[in-house]
Amino acid sequence: MSGVKIVKIKDYKENVREIFSALNFKIVSGEKILIKPNLVLPREAATGATTDLDLISALIEIIKENKAIPILAEGVGYEFDSRVFSILGIDKLVRKHDIQFIDLRRSKTFFKKTPSPIFKKIELPEILKEVHKIINVPKLKTHMLTGFSCGLKNLIGLLPLKERRKMHLFGLARSIVELNLIIPTHLTIVDASVIMHGKGPAFGDRIKLGYLLAGLNVFAVDFSAAQFLNINPLEIGHLKIAKKRGLIPEDQKRQTKTEDLSVVLPKNRFYNLLYWLVYFFDYLQEKITKKTSIAWWHRRFGMRPKLDIKKCHSFPACRDCLDICPVGAIKKETGLDFKKCAYIRCLKCFEVCPYEAIIIKGISRPGQNNG
Repeated sequence: MSGVKIVKIKDYKENVREIFSALNFKIVSGEKILIKPNLVLPREAATGATTDLDLISALIEIIKENKAIPILAEGVGYEFDSRVFSILGIDKLVRKHDIQFIDLRRSKTFFKKTPSPIFKKIELPEILKEVHKIINVPKLKTHMLTGFSCGLKNLIGLLPLKERRKMHLFGLARSIVELNLIIPTHLTIVDASVIMHGKGPAFGDRIKLGYLLAGLNVFAVDFSAAQFLNINPLEIGHLKIAKKRGLIPEDQKRQTKTEDLSVVLPKNRFYNLLYWLVYFFDYLQEKITKKTSIAWWHRRFGMRPKLDIKKCHSFPACRDCLDICPVGAIKKETGLDFKKCAYIRCLKCFEVCPYEAIIIKGISRPGQNNG
């Protein structure tokens, strides 16, 4: 079945039930169901960057009602560390529902041979051997490297860092298609409650939409999701390849949002080239030194906050940034210590500062409506 269901968000639990019914998606008692959201960076769903935890909660509850076993799994990006999960509230979510959470950056892996020209022997998390179904729950947003991020790209978070680097080196568009042929998902539910456009996937502008999109064929879902944003799917590299390879059903109906919507797709060839060079030289470096430096490149040249004390009219009398910083990187005596938040960079201080005293340095910078 290639049909894509679009529902207006009213109540997540009722919406998920409606999706299951419309798509005839069945959960069998005793099954282990892997939930793969987009929680790779420390920015809440309201910013358009990550999957809404309320949606994940609703999905967990319905899986449990069907006497199946939900398992939540995610792996943060190169430039972040596992504190992301506590900042987002994943630890509280897991305790509330008493479920297993797997940090994919730390999980055991196995190797699998495939016919893919890119992933001839791919390293995958052990949990994929145990689960019966995978429910993909991506955030709908634009992306500086791929133009568009939805269900297909979301599976990258399942991979160890070396496999992610391989995808960059061989080309993300081809690699994303190949990865989704290796790891089939059984249901995709797209969080389009708040979407991000422009400088996605982390610091772009947000638009409140209030929809969920869902389907059994992730290729069809992504194709429809692009149309839903009034984006030509064939402008997106991995969707164009999927269409040429016959992975998008020929009878796929066009899905367009009824009201006017202007979504800005990021187009930056220099940014893409720079990323490719970083991953290429990191590959060479690891061959020689057995060490990787990608995280260092992100910290050194990526987006990073800095306190301009001259603009801070009442610092430290104003405590907005001190109180909101989740890692204690800002102190009255020393100001902002970037070393403490180098692997986080949530930009909460930037968003709450009433004096615009937090300056963002780096190659990419946040949009004007990302708070």
